[in-house]
Amino acid sequence: MPQVKETPHALNQIKGLRLQKRYAKQKALFISNPAHRSLDFCMWDHKYRICSFKITNKYRVKIIKDGDIYTVIDAGDYH
Repeated sequence: MPQVKETPHALNQIKGLRLQKRYAKQKALFISNPAHRSLDFCMWDHKYRICSFKITNKYRVKIIKDGDIYTVIDAGDYH
């Protein structure tokens, strides 16, 4: 089961966009089923293991994968 942690910068971005509740819901879904289609999980860079999943239709979180640990590094409009 994956573990998700957030950098202080990412938490500030999520709070600034007022997405705390939606992020918490999507994070729980990601932990229980990373392949769930509503997350729209995508790998951006295989070499550096940078990927993202959807918070809302407009916003995503950018994460770095290290084994089973995912670190959220940013949140924003990545479409």
